[in-house]
Amino acid sequence: MSHSYPIWHEVTACNYNSSKSYGSKDQASTVISVGSSKSNSNRFISHETTREAYWSGDVRLVRFQFWVCGALIKECIFKAGRNDTPEELISEKCAYVGRVIHSRIKQKTVR
Repeated sequence: MSHSYPIWHEVTACNYNSSKSYGSKDQASTVISVGSSKSNSNRFISHETTREAYWSGDVRLVRFQFWVCGALIKECIFKAGRNDTPEELISEKCAYVGRVIHSRIKQKTVR
C-alpha cells in the first residue's frame, strides 16, 4: 500500500545500485558517523527536517525547516491545502553560515 508523506527523502550512495527513498510525516533526523564500522565510528554531523501546520489569523499555513547540527539552514512557509499539504509558497529563507559557530580541536600528544 502506498502512503503520501509531506516530507520525502531520497538517498543515493556509492554502494546502492539505485536510490533508496522513504517518507516522513512531521519530523526526520539523520546522524552521520564516520569510521570503520557501526561500532567503531565517530559522530560527524546531524540534520533534521521538520513540518508544522498552524493558523495565522484565518489562514492555515505549513512550515518546513531544515536544521544542520542544531542550526536552522532553510525555512519555507506555504499556504496549507487539504490535509495540510503545501500549496502556495508564502516565504522562503536560507541561512548562510559563514562563521564558525562551534569549534573543537583535540590535541594529540606527540612523543
